[in-house]
Amino acid sequence: MTKELRVPLAELRHLSIECPNCQTTLTFDLDKSPTFKTPHECSVCHADWEPNSFVATFHSAYQDLRNSATRISFRIRAGE
Repeated sequence: MTKELRVPLAELRHLSIECPNCQTTLTFDLDKSPTFKTPHECSVCHADWEPNSFVATFHSAYQDLRNSATRISFRIRAGE
C-alpha cells in the first residue's frame, strides 16, 4: 500500500541518518549549518563513514527549495 504525505518543505525540521555499523542515529537541524565533530567517521563508534557529503548536499538543496513555491510530496509504503 502506498500513502501520500504532503508537507511544505519549510516544515521539515530535522534530518536523521543512521550509522551502518552501530545503528546510532545522528540528527541534524536543517535550520542550522551542519557541523561534524570528526569528519569521515561515526562520532559514536568511530567506524569509517562519510555522511558529510550527503548531509551537506541535502542541507544545501533544502535551503534553496524551502522558501520557493515548489510543492513537494513524499510517497511512503505502509504496512510491509
